[in-house]
Amino acid sequence: MTPGNSIVPVSARIPVSIIERLFASLAFVVSALSGAIGAMMMQQFLARLRTNETAGLQAFYTGAARINVVVGSVLTIAVFLCGVALLVCLIRMFTNNVKASPPGLLLFVIGGFSLVPALLTGISVYLLMESVVGPQMAGVSSVATSISALTVASIALTCLLILILGAFSFISFSAKSGRKYSPFLLLLVLEIGTISAAVAFLRLLQICLTQTSTLFW
Repeated sequence: MTPGNSIVPVSARIPVSIIERLFASLAFVVSALSGAIGAMMMQQFLARLRTNETAGLQAFYTGAARINVVVGSVLTIAVFLCGVALLVCLIRMFTNNVKASPPGLLLFVIGGFSLVPALLTGISVYLLMESVVGPQMAGVSSVATSISALTVASIALTCLLILILGAFSFISFSAKSGRKYSPFLLLLVLEIGTISAAVAFLRLLQICLTQTSTLFW
């Protein structure tokens, strides 16, 4: 070794913490399930509308309110679980750990996809409500095909995500050791996104309740 030269240490790769992955995965699974549950409720609602074509706006908004309150509530649970995952990340940032934290970008990509089912269901709810609003109402039949495609995609994507998240949670892999800030920061972005999604569905619920005096449950 020549004088003046320094050796740059290379971070060792060690197994990734299952606990840190598991709490994040639980939040992601619940986020995805919110969309799938809402999609199944939407399919049932469309089936009821087809068999009862004389249903009034009161019944329509009551059914839409049920979908929104369920999806919004499940997303609220996901917000809580994501908060727990953030707390775990924060604790591990300031403690000495024998296991590595998962790469923040990997968490962000998987977590981002877990919000897509709720997004698809939200679009289907929006299309449904838009079809009966305004002086020239297009009618539910005009958007039924699009809504069916969105709900099927939401359910299928949720099933795929559950398999991916199961593998992500329990299959062992390694990552660089050392303190990482990216898992916490990117998980925080996902938390904000989940809160925004929950608020959006609860806002749609509020709109539905202003259009009906019937108890939505």
